[in-house]
Amino acid sequence: MFCLALLPCAARIGFSRGDKVIPQVADGGGVTTTFDLTNVSPRVSISNMWLKFYKNDGTPWTLQTNLGTNSVFQLSVGPRQTLRVQTSGVSQSGPGYAIIDDEETGTSSYSDDYVLGITVFYSITAASGVVEETVAVSVPQPTAVATIPIQIDLPSIDSGLAIVNLAGTVNPIILTLYNSDGTQYGNSVNFTLANKQKRSEFLDENLFPGLKTFKGMAEIVAYGPVGLLGLLQTAAVNGAQYATLAAVDKESLRRNTNMVLLQSPTSNYPFTFTPLDIDGFVVDYFKNNDGTEGYPWDLEYGYSADDTTRRYLRPYNGAALASLGVISDDAAFDQISLPSLKVLGAYSTEDFDLSGSNLQPYLTFAVRTDLGNYAKVRIVRIVDTIDTTTGQSYKDLVLEVCVFK
Repeated sequence: MFCLALLPCAARIGFSRGDKVIPQVADGGGVTTTFDLTNVSPRVSISNMWLKFYKNDGTPWTLQTNLGTNSVFQLSVGPRQTLRVQTSGVSQSGPGYAIIDDEETGTSSYSDDYVLGITVFYSITAASGVVEETVAVSVPQPTAVATIPIQIDLPSIDSGLAIVNLAGTVNPIILTLYNSDGTQYGNSVNFTLANKQKRSEFLDENLFPGLKTFKGMAEIVAYGPVGLLGLLQTAAVNGAQYATLAAVDKESLRRNTNMVLLQSPTSNYPFTFTPLDIDGFVVDYFKNNDGTEGYPWDLEYGYSADDTTRRYLRPYNGAALASLGVISDDAAFDQISLPSLKVLGAYSTEDFDLSGSNLQPYLTFAVRTDLGNYAKVRIVRIVDTIDTTTGQSYKDLVLEVCVFK
């Protein structure tokens, strides 16, 4: 039942391009899988993405669906359209997994172009035809280091995982359990996945045989990227019930960066600015401000009309700034804490003047972002740039940024 039940779903729509993995797909034995694929763009069609099904050993898996019977389906989704792909539930060879392969050659200045909103869920149907349970989880991003919460108290509670090798080669995996008090449980388990291979099972089956009671977490470290999904199974009067276990992607936890914030070289007012999204660590050189493109911005680094020396930082979308003065000492900057940023009373949505002597190295400021996060930012370098075409002089900023989120 674990192999039939472990299914991902309800992916948060992301703006990054690339293949997406659904680590576990089930079909047969009263279980069907449904994919709802939404083209979030209002402008472009999607015609060169492919939904591909694979068996656990990485070979193609032919499934009967509402689009026909095949292992590969070309997706054709117009602007703002939603395409549903549903398996028939008659397979005898599962479970497996799926990849949405992005082969779109088009590029765009709009972040929502060539992006699918991916929602997947499975339904368990009783003999009477009544749907007994529907389970949904997020489609994971590939990672090489992650942790998953684990609870085992047999026979009432059990935990498992599904892991798909996305490395394109043999991928060694290290699985370690840590008790709730932080101590390691037993020895780490080492296993290897072949190219495109998938492994799914309860932890007490083969990985940690004899494990009857456990509460804590599992840490997974891989040589290359994997798709990872966990599941908690609990006993109930009407049969097993399932809840998904969210993995913490340790590769995505970095909250600090150096970034270059260019003074916009255009004289086409009002586009004499460069937007900065601190929550996402993005300096958006496209500057699209129609539709929803401008919503993530926190700050604009710009200048007034055609005077490049009248520079400012302008809070955007409800973000706010507070000056912390000049802090050149690295340790002092590192010691600026989240609680200290929260209690600042000087946050303002007014322009932050960077003209003349107001712009100087190690000028430090706090930001309350449009999402309500807090960040500390300082200017570690000012780069003088001259446009050889116009002769205009610009000052580009190298920022040190740490966001608490």
